[in-house]
Amino acid sequence: MVREHLLRHITLFCCLLFDIEISTQFPFERDPSMSQNLKYHPYKELTEYLNVTATKYQNFTNFYSIGKSVLNRNIWVLEISAAPRERIGVPNVKLLGNIHGNEPLGKEMILLLAEYLLSHYTSNRRVQWLLNNTRIHLLPSANPDGFEKASVSCGELSGYRNNIRDVDLNSNFPDIFESNDIPRQEETKAIMKWLHDIPFVLSGSIHTSALVVTYPYDSKPYNITEGPSLTPDDDTFKYLASVYASTHPRMHKEAQCPTIKKKFANGTINGAEWLSKKGTMQDFNYVIHGCMELSLVISCCRYPHPADLSIYWKDNREPMLKFLSQVHMGVQGLILNGITNLTIAHAKLMIVGRNITFSSTKYGEYWRILLPGKYKIQASVKGYQTKIMDFEVKESLLDELHMTWLNITLTPCPSDEYYKLRKEICMPVTPSDKISDNKAKKEHYENENQTESFQIDHQITLPTLHGTKGDFLGQTNQRMQSLADNASPKSLNWRVVNLMTGIYLNHVTSHLWKISS
Repeated sequence: MVREHLLRHITLFCCLLFDIEISTQFPFERDPSMSQNLKYHPYKELTEYLNVTATKYQNFTNFYSIGKSVLNRNIWVLEISAAPRERIGVPNVKLLGNIHGNEPLGKEMILLLAEYLLSHYTSNRRVQWLLNNTRIHLLPSANPDGFEKASVSCGELSGYRNNIRDVDLNSNFPDIFESNDIPRQEETKAIMKWLHDIPFVLSGSIHTSALVVTYPYDSKPYNITEGPSLTPDDDTFKYLASVYASTHPRMHKEAQCPTIKKKFANGTINGAEWLSKKGTMQDFNYVIHGCMELSLVISCCRYPHPADLSIYWKDNREPMLKFLSQVHMGVQGLILNGITNLTIAHAKLMIVGRNITFSSTKYGEYWRILLPGKYKIQASVKGYQTKIMDFEVKESLLDELHMTWLNITLTPCPSDEYYKLRKEICMPVTPSDKISDNKAKKEHYENENQTESFQIDHQITLPTLHGTKGDFLGQTNQRMQSLADNASPKSLNWRVVNLMTGIYLNHVTSHLWKISS
């Protein structure tokens, strides 16, 4: 018994030594203020830190809670972006940490990333571009109750992997292949609502206990017992996994943690091939909400000593930045009504040859991460003729990826009359049915809101304005008068997109804008 206990601690010590091997692949920039953040933040300190950060960088942040844990702790998110909140078409990407209470390293990496992004916006061109064109949502601790009970240790001795009710939150989501009608925990329900409310395109969930990136599926159909469980987007997932692993100084070298017998080729593996699990968060993200999520497992040691946090930050800063930028690779656009030029909300989309659907947002936007190549996309919604279009995703700069822009115009069926127009205000008459997809019981989780439509005109450009619906027209008239001497009549033609919901077109950037009341 004593011998086994001693061997266990020797193994854990080897894990720790393996983890803290100094890497020299990337130069390490240490901010003067970073040293005070090199520690684990309990809930109270986490809340205070996020609040102070949001206040300090209020022009770049949105600090919000997605819900509460079993013990009534807020599950905080810090959104970081330099893109104005009113701008439409900016993709949402997220990083999530500490879904297992005794794996808090992800939380601290996320806090360091937030500090790095905000403090380097003016001095780092890549950071500036990323924040100008992306909404980055950072959720440091998805299991705050579990973390408060856990303790520093490399192995399971750290305890409280699960939430306070002893439920593994990463097995608590609806499974995609078979029914698992188990009670959803408060933390799980909060994340599910978050995914419903925000159209995320890319996501990373940070874990510890190995050095590897895993990609969906984690679950397997009942008739598959061995090997991987591959998604229709397996090529894209493998690429996204390789982006992180190949940028990490040791992960891509098939670094072997002493406690892990499985070998990971190039530092990546299909989730089901390694450890098959039902009801995981990354499978739910992908199938139900069209968000490509991967698990970033960044440490052999489950709960490393805080003195080593700077080493983990050095290893993972560059991989995290490069991973986030991948949200700009692929195709994006708007779904339009061919007669009224209205955008169509919640249209069902599919890349032909990939048997899985995703949806446009309530503003008619869509995104899909794809590798460079030629594709066909299919769009359909009740009351419109299904359409298939060819497009090509081209190579672009590594640090400034740019999606292929493709608007898809659908022709209404002659027998259906969905809209009537009064001047330039769109008035929905008959909402289309919600999108349903029998696969993975997707109909249970679709957006229940009615279809919304917005009139747009990409041929005209307007000056940027800020304000409320009440003062918008007054600002418009003043700006028009000042431009009258130097602008053509067409450039002065303001286009209201949807006055009822405060949607307008920016004539300088050609971006859609929301004017809040």
